[in-house]
Amino acid sequence: MIVDDGQTLAAVEGAVAAGGAAVLCPLAASPAAATDRLVIALWQAAAMSGTPQRVAADTGGPLAAGAWAEVVVAAEAGVSPYAALREVTGSGVVLTGPVACLTLGGGSLRGQHGRRWQAARGNLHLSVAVPCDLDAVTCAPSLPMLAAVALCDAVEDLIGAAQAHAAGLGIKWVNDVVLAGGKAGGVLTSLRTRGTRVEVYFAGLALNLARAPDLGADAFALPASALAASGAGAPLGRATAAVLARLRRRLDEVATDGVDGLVEAYRSRSLVLGREVEVWPDGVREALVADPLVPLPPPERRGTVVAIRPDLSLRLAGQERLVTAGCLRLAGGPGDRGPTR
Repeated sequence: MIVDDGQTLAAVEGAVAAGGAAVLCPLAASPAAATDRLVIALWQAAAMSGTPQRVAADTGGPLAAGAWAEVVVAAEAGVSPYAALREVTGSGVVLTGPVACLTLGGGSLRGQHGRRWQAARGNLHLSVAVPCDLDAVTCAPSLPMLAAVALCDAVEDLIGAAQAHAAGLGIKWVNDVVLAGGKAGGVLTSLRTRGTRVEVYFAGLALNLARAPDLGADAFALPASALAASGAGAPLGRATAAVLARLRRRLDEVATDGVDGLVEAYRSRSLVLGREVEVWPDGVREALVADPLVPLPPPERRGTVVAIRPDLSLRLAGQERLVTAGCLRLAGGPGDRGPTR
């Protein structure tokens, strides 16, 4: 594990690290190890706080061991670590194994279409890059489902499946993780392909653990929620370990068995399947944010979602044209809190 200082380590590894058991060793400016070179390139590209230091002793905390080549943790980042991971791994820096980057806060995090994600201390803000070898034709269309499903898996691990079900855990198309009537998390995903193979899977994941940020008035978004709102919070280190484990498990399942299980898991968690929805074209939300006095136009489409295809497109009852993009909201009834993307 790489951290910027002891306080950051304590925030994710707990009391053992806070007690001084861990030894921190700054990375060499010109390291020989490929993993260290990647970390330094990532640190610089993301403008992360402090100096990268390797944790030289096992803290016994939740992130002390695992199937990740490197877990990088910093208090803040000036540039989105998700964007930085894509940049450095595409510039010739070798990705020797799965790499995760966790930031405790900062204003650099972005959601869909570059929208700012409000980062609050105590919540999870995680970016990953995972080398893989998957068939692009059969797997790539469904891989955008994976991070949202893994985030739901992790929430069940953290608060219990029964409690998560009672709190209405699910996915609102395309990638909002909903809990206790609000948006508790969201994901970004992208792929790097070469020919017919997917070589790298990227994901950015955010999960509100301790508190729900105050997002202000927004007709196009669910109110923010958090695990704590369900009556059960989760420490940052344990939550990070759970999300990383579930991501790897889902990716391994795709590599071994294909995407059928992933698609079924997404459908089973969907909050729109079987519900009547309204759809607006992309750009409507941005137009209303730019000028709040502009009235919301009528939806472009309306209908009951009868199928979610493996490429995440929606089929509406009685309509041949699929819904492949746009701003969507549930049409009336519980959970109708305005359009979301």
